[in-house]
Amino acid sequence: MRALILVLTAAMLAACASSGTQVDPAKVATFQRGRTTASEVQAALGPPNGMSVLPDGSRVMVYTYVHSQARPETFIPIIGGFVGGADATMQTVSFTFGPDGMLRSGSMYQSQTGTGMGLSAH
Repeated sequence: MRALILVLTAAMLAACASSGTQVDPAKVATFQRGRTTASEVQAALGPPNGMSVLPDGSRVMVYTYVHSQARPETFIPIIGGFVGGADATMQTVSFTFGPDGMLRSGSMYQSQTGTGMGLSAH
């Protein structure tokens, strides 16, 4: 019985996956247009997951984060493949800096999605 519990616990932990850089909204709230530099944002959040330089010399830095986790019912033998699924959370934060390196604008988008049927108690 212990072995079964251990195997199921390990399977559930292995069914979690995260990728990217999770950004704390409280840190983003401290950044000020026209005052915060690209270097200050990188010092606070780490290196961006993507960066583009626009023709006018402006830069766009993007931070993305995705976390997915299989629902527990996915691991029910035989029926798990039919009633299971996964939940995912996604966060995208982007900042635009002028050619002078000062923050022009920023945006944050978060979403949650689920796949599969899932079990529900009514």
